[in-house]
Amino acid sequence: MAVTKLRAPLTAQLALTRIAGVIGWDLCAEVTGRSPRTVQNWSDPDTSAGVTLDAAILLDLEYRAAGGDGSPLLEWHALRLDVELQATFASSEQLALKVAAAARESGEATAAGIVASRPGASDADLILAERETEEGIAAQTRTLAELRALRLGKGASLPGGAQA
Repeated sequence: MAVTKLRAPLTAQLALTRIAGVIGWDLCAEVTGRSPRTVQNWSDPDTSAGVTLDAAILLDLEYRAAGGDGSPLLEWHALRLDVELQATFASSEQLALKVAAAARESGEATAAGIVASRPGASDADLILAERETEEGIAAQTRTLAELRALRLGKGASLPGGAQA
């Protein structure tokens, strides 16, 4: 019985594994013009191989075409960039401000979603719920980036020693 390696959350390895779960390793290889083994190595936390930016774009596009939700590699890259940008400025005070903003935005998204889910909701209600939900997700993502920056700034790692 094969043992599946655990991938740290919010890593390129996990994003790629998520894509392969929808489209398969063979299609991942075909889309990128690489061998299935090479693509699998990109998802292996124990190798130094990494997915290229061009391959990541192709894989996200194929994932979406197959009905996948989101763009796993783009989302990982954006969060990583956010973390790197904030690492210099990470602080508990900044985290508190981001958590407060995320709570506010999430509350507004929930309220708008309840209004939009009621019978007779207007298009304006639905549009407002979409906008508030997007703002809530963005605020939560900024909170996550701040948490990651604080953790990495303190030298903390994930179980198994991964830095993510």
